[in-house]
Amino acid sequence: MVGEGFRPHAELSVRMFSEGVESMGRGDVAWACAVFYKAVEEAVKALAIARGLDEAREALVRDRWTMDLLDRAARRLGEAAWCAWVHGYFLYVEGFGEGRLDAEVVRARVPIIEALIREVRRLLDVRS
Repeated sequence: MVGEGFRPHAELSVRMFSEGVESMGRGDVAWACAVFYKAVEEAVKALAIARGLDEAREALVRDRWTMDLLDRAARRLGEAAWCAWVHGYFLYVEGFGEGRLDAEVVRARVPIIEALIREVRRLLDVRS
């Protein structure tokens, strides 16, 4: 049922964000880009499910999330989610996939992603 089942996505999102921060500390920029993207992806899923968005219902029917569903959900979730989604995808493609980003470029995007992760943490606190 939509509205339930957000917790695994939310918890994974928080863990992936922490792993991204740790990876940056180790100087593993490419891996940090991958896990920051995963943190955003899981955050979008968690919030979409918790808020009962149509995109979450469609993902449930399809038994999978598509890029289109994630993109539409991020836009509907508001500015923090949309910005984090755009920046997270950029990190994944340019930082992990292409290996073109340096640590400074990645660090500049961490606060944007962190804003979304704070929303997820609040959701976990409220629904504990």
